Parts: sequence; structure tokens; C-alpha cells
Amino acid sequence: MAAKRQTSQVRKSDEEALRRQISNLTHLIQQSQAALQTAVSRIGQTEPASSSSVSAYRRKRNILPNTEGVDEFTMVPAPTTPARKAKRKPSNTEVAPEIRNMLELAHSPDPRRRVRGKQDEASMVDKGPFSVGTVIRLHSLTVTPCLNGLIGTCVAWNPSVGRW
Repeated sequence: MAAKRQTSQVRKSDEEALRRQISNLTHLIQQSQAALQTAVSRIGQTEPASSSSVSAYRRKRNILPNTEGVDEFTMVPAPTTPARKAKRKPSNTEVAPEIRNMLELAHSPDPRRRVRGKQDEASMVDKGPFSVGTVIRLHSLTVTPCLNGLIGTCVAWNPSVGRW
């Protein structure tokens, strides 16, 4: 019985808190509407800038052209040719050789070759975890820890030993 009283008291306090929040929000909405009406009335009371000063400002700032007196605008049709962006080649990356190596790898064929006649994943013969030209970052070197974190390129891969 005591548990029911507590839950009903909690519900009543929650309802009262919600009512207070709703009344506060209603009051804030009314205040913002009044402020908005005041701002709109002030805008209507100000004198409009002369067209010559507006056009001079536009010419000075090189903004939009003056469209006063223009009643119609025409829609420009969409281009019929494909975008040139799709035809762009990768930019020259002579400054960053790491990026150049990554781009070369992205555009090179897959280092795995497909066995004829089979289409499943088992037909993919892997040439190793690294192919020549793979960009690598050294880590976990215990003998020469000063080399940890350096970026390099895989020059050769020995599949019998599993070393590069």
C-alpha cells in the first residue's frame, strides 16, 4: 500500500513539474513573438536605402548585379554533357612520395591473380601480405626502436620465409 502511495506521489510531482515547464515554455514563446513583432515593426519604420547607394556598394564589393526593374528570370537548363570531374587524372604528387606510392597502388592491378575456370574466392591465389611498392609503417622493432614509426616502401617479398 505504501508503494502505491509513493508512486502516485511521484506521478503527481512529475505532472506538476511538467505543467511548470509547459507554462515557462509558453511564456518564452509569447516573449519571443512580441520581440519578433517589435523587430518587424522597426524594420518597416526605417527608410529604404537609395538605389544609387546600393548599386554603388554592389559595384564596389563586386557582389550581385543590380536586378531592380527586372520582372522575369529564366531558368538555365542542366548541362547535357557529363561533368569534367569524372575525367580528371590524379594530381602530381611529387611533393609527397608516400602519397604517390599509395596512388600508384590504388591504380595498379590486384596483386592476386585469378585461376581460370573458377569464380569463387578460393580461386584467388595470394602472392603474400605485401606486394612490391606497398607503403608500410615500421613498428614493434626491439633491436632498433629508433626506427619505429618510420614510413617505408616494400622493395621485395620472400614468400618462402614470409619476410619483406
